[in-house]
Amino acid sequence: MSTIEIDSYQPTDKTQIIEIINRVCHRVPWMTPRYIPTPAWEYVLNQQAPMHHLLLVARSDTRLVGWSRLFPTDVATVVELGIGVLPDYWQQGIGTMLMERTIARARANGVTKIVLTTHHRNAPAHKLFARFGFSLTARRESYWCMEAAIV
Repeated sequence: MSTIEIDSYQPTDKTQIIEIINRVCHRVPWMTPRYIPTPAWEYVLNQQAPMHHLLLVARSDTRLVGWSRLFPTDVATVVELGIGVLPDYWQQGIGTMLMERTIARARANGVTKIVLTTHHRNAPAHKLFARFGFSLTARRESYWCMEAAIV
């Protein structure tokens, strides 16, 4: 197994990150079928160090194998989490590494709460999120809303 490093996203990573988002989305039936260029994603992918957004990448040598992102919400101290790891790299601690670094950066930037949405059948994600203090706050169709206080 090669060494995994967690780094800040760089605009030169754009092609690779869209590729891994598409691969994760294609493999996981409850996600969107491919990368959808929302204004938040376009903003963060085209900036060197975007204000109020965080995008981290997991690298194995020069290859991106995962990402985590925090996007702002309507409340200044609350952010929305998104995270993904290529299936070939599941169960290697990469999600944990991304969560640790993401939460540390959120805390350092004054975030008080992180929210997320996950599919109700995504048991590995539920287990990961629970380890970091996330709890279920609502159920919407086949999705669960979860949040964690950051102190």
